Amino acid sequence: MLTGHGGDRYSLARELGVEPSRILDFSSNVSPLGPPEGLLLHLKEHLPEIEFLPEVDSFELRKALASRYSRSAGDFFVTSGTTEWIFQIPRLLMPEKAVIPLPTYSDYRDASLLHGVEVEELAAWRPGDKGSDYTAFLDNLEGRLCPNALVFLCNPNNPTGSLIPPPRLHALIAGHPEVEWVVDESYAPFAAPDEGSSLLFQKELDNLIILRSFSKIYGIPGLRLGYAVSTGRSSILSKALKPWAVNRLAQLAGTYLLKESGLEDSVRKFVKEERPRLLEAIDEIEFLRPYPSDVNFMLIEVLPPFDAGKVTQELKRKGILIRDCSNFVGLSGEFIRISLRQREENDFLVESLRALTP
Repeated sequence: MLTGHGGDRYSLARELGVEPSRILDFSSNVSPLGPPEGLLLHLKEHLPEIEFLPEVDSFELRKALASRYSRSAGDFFVTSGTTEWIFQIPRLLMPEKAVIPLPTYSDYRDASLLHGVEVEELAAWRPGDKGSDYTAFLDNLEGRLCPNALVFLCNPNNPTGSLIPPPRLHALIAGHPEVEWVVDESYAPFAAPDEGSSLLFQKELDNLIILRSFSKIYGIPGLRLGYAVSTGRSSILSKALKPWAVNRLAQLAGTYLLKESGLEDSVRKFVKEERPRLLEAIDEIEFLRPYPSDVNFMLIEVLPPFDAGKVTQELKRKGILIRDCSNFVGLSGEFIRISLRQREENDFLVESLRALTP
């Protein structure tokens, strides 16, 4: 298991001797607006329900998801975060190999190797790829496919923040029915509304499993809530789903948040306004080179005389967490990743970066 993920504010808080709430976490790619106040009140009101077992199959939440996406409730498989499915799918499908474009989220590789699946890593992503560049990437990927392969794709990708338009990706998947595809859409809501960012609004494909997360867009990673969506592989996924896979507070949070239709729009509006402002400010720092992004986080190259480790450690001393990308396989050079927070906090981060000395 890779322990270098972002969001470990508890370890830094212990190191500095402060409360975890005092840590400014720019390393975890969650909503800069946090969960809505109404959710906290809703959970407080329903807190006595932890005295009972949760719904065994998260039926109410699956029904709410089916309503939102105009699909069958039987297509949705809710678990305690998408990580549950990432580590289950290679075991369930047992492909001849897993094809994983790099750099990307490390758990795809870890999960495949855990179950003895050969991994072919494809160095296809380039930081800042935009526009028609995704066509070259998809052509490169297509040339590496073989029957009974499993492709893991993060769309938008972590850590590059690049989105492949769903229609173009759908065409590739449809053209290779002999290949299994897992598309992780954890960050899709940050890029655009559902119709412009998700495969859920394309024609259903039997060889596709889509992963979605509540943690990121709603700012509730501590509740651990995500789901897989598939029509063609529903019988396989259903056999692996455990009873009571989701705690009651997470179930209640999911059904509540799906009714808050304006929340995602508010997050996207904030990101669209704040991201270019922060990018411009960071670009003015001599030893940093930020790359464009479609989402709420950005990949930043660190130039000499600094390196990613030094920048990360210096900020930690100030109680600031960013993501050192040194353990992202496939990134050549020194990179950090920064997620948006509130405007004043972003300004404090920029000031702290400017104050660094070699």
